Amino acid sequence: SNCPLSRIKAMNNSSFIRHLLFSIASVSIGVLSCAAQKMDSTFYDNGQVRSIGMKDSKGKQGKWVFYYTDGKKNSIENYLDDVLHGEVSGYNVSGTKISFESWINGLPEDSAFYYHDSGKLKRKGIYKNGLYAGEWLVYFDNGKLERKGSYENGLPSGLWENYNTNGFIIEKGMYKNGVQHGLFQFFDDKGRLQYEGNYAEGKEVGKWFYITKKGKKKLYIVY
Repeated sequence: SNCPLSRIKAMNNSSFIRHLLFSIASVSIGVLSCAAQKMDSTFYDNGQVRSIGMKDSKGKQGKWVFYYTDGKKNSIENYLDDVLHGEVSGYNVSGTKISFESWINGLPEDSAFYYHDSGKLKRKGIYKNGLYAGEWLVYFDNGKLERKGSYENGLPSGLWENYNTNGFIIEKGMYKNGVQHGLFQFFDDKGRLQYEGNYAEGKEVGKWFYITKKGKKKLYIVY
């Protein structure tokens, strides 16, 4: 027979019951999951929405949008069980994106980008387990490199270099465990070497020299 009821009756009773119960359970779980989450909002004293997103018994879930007191967007954040988890973007009062990070279980992870209010890149690098890691680059608003160096376990490590807005190097030196350790050199605003000496665990040590315009070293001070 083409009658649906006839086909149902033709099915093995136990098989039909198992199939029916599984279908009901699947639909119920989906409904309960959706019903468990609800839209939630917070407000400023002036009545303006401060934040809005989904929430359940474990806290914030998924995408949340935060606003300034004037109603302009402040940030877009993603959550899992009330901790940051996913992409996080920040905006200035003009609506320009000023930061982009990736978070995993409440800690920043992988590549991150920060911007000047003009929208030009200000700083970029990576996080590992919530700490600065590897090379980070910092830029002036004119696009020229301001600083570059690397991190280990969240602390400056190895060679770091600083530049002026015209692109000339003004300082470079070695770091260990977050403090100056090793040779440091200082330059004038045209990139000419002027002074050099050594640091040990953040303190000047030994002989420091002044470099003449002809490139000759002259003793400047002894620590």
